[in-house]
Amino acid sequence: MKFLTIIFCLICTIMTANAQKPANCENCFSALEANEHIGENIRVYGVVKHIKEDTTDQGEDVYFLNFDDVYPNNNFSIIAFKNSYANRIESITQLLNEKVIVTGVVTKDLKFKKEGIELKPSIIVNSESQIK
Repeated sequence: MKFLTIIFCLICTIMTANAQKPANCENCFSALEANEHIGENIRVYGVVKHIKEDTTDQGEDVYFLNFDDVYPNNNFSIIAFKNSYANRIESITQLLNEKVIVTGVVTKDLKFKKEGIELKPSIIVNSESQIK
């Protein structure tokens, strides 16, 4: 009986994830699936649930737009540098709680690794056109 309950929960989870996929997002992957596509140029969809402003170890100001949950429980992040796309803070903050699709190469870039910080799959955006 326990096995059937687990299978039922898994099926419900998969159906819920697929139901959230935007209609205009053919060949897109969920934030959870992005981890399976490191190094690939893909489209990832999700809801921006948390925006964190931070500084890299190299002193670069950056925004992390976390999909589906607050860090460290998120599955994926958009990384936007303030000195490029993110210098227009209004555009970034308006994405909070919005469904978005981001296009780019999925990475777990070590330049964002800080002591005690878990690397999440992410896409670095350099242009507004990467986020829909």
